[in-house]
Amino acid sequence: MGRSGKIFLVFGVILALLGGGALFMYLQSMGSAAAQTAPPVNVVVAAVAVPSYKPLTAEQLQLKPVPREAVPPGAVYDLSTVTGKALSGPAQPGQVLLTSMITEGGFAYSVPKGKRAIAVWVDRSSVLNGLLREGDHVDALFMGKFPQVNFSKGQDGKYADKKAEAPVGKTIAQNLQVLKVQNPKDSGATGAIILPESVKFSAGTSESGGTEVWTVILAVTGQEAEAVQYAQTNGILSFVVRANGDTAVEDTAGVSEEILNKGMGVPVPLQPQK
Repeated sequence: MGRSGKIFLVFGVILALLGGGALFMYLQSMGSAAAQTAPPVNVVVAAVAVPSYKPLTAEQLQLKPVPREAVPPGAVYDLSTVTGKALSGPAQPGQVLLTSMITEGGFAYSVPKGKRAIAVWVDRSSVLNGLLREGDHVDALFMGKFPQVNFSKGQDGKYADKKAEAPVGKTIAQNLQVLKVQNPKDSGATGAIILPESVKFSAGTSESGGTEVWTVILAVTGQEAEAVQYAQTNGILSFVVRANGDTAVEDTAGVSEEILNKGMGVPVPLQPQK
């Protein structure tokens, strides 16, 4: 090959290299442009500050468009896959939720730390005609009868005890958080609730007598659980609803015939004269 031929060969190789480099740069720029124009991906983020181990609600979550290259591995894309479940740690507003953060949120996760959950049966009046809601706070009232022993002197001059039952009432627990309110007729449950014979309602009837039975689940301490269960089993348990934000504990004296008569001026009917 002559000298001129070698020069043309070298020149051709240089042109080929330059062309290949230009093609590579062009393809790379096209890839970058394609990446920049790729539509963002919707991922699930926390709409508000979310605590750990609390069932997630729809109001706490939202979908947010994020550039595809910025989506972290394990991101959650579907709201339905996390609603009702819980996070193993707290999340801040705007934080992308990851599958590794999700844990199954059983009902126990809705019970405040240091409390227990107890279910009680009440009538419609105790749930304010159906207006009582999760998150409300109530005071629990007990109405029952206790044995009363009176010693009286008989005709024979001897003292004998006359046993009777005296009705009393008392607030037994205050500021109880309502965790859930359920009416079986509205929840789709089938069959009537079979209540123990000891369970009574303020209307004085049982389920068989037509009383609409509501189940209310409360957050209580151990002592409150004992008191509420005793009231449920041995008397009439009812609720009064607190104003929003009212956490004050009131020292109540309870109520009896004597307190109504002497303390509140309620007259006691006189016994007929023989």
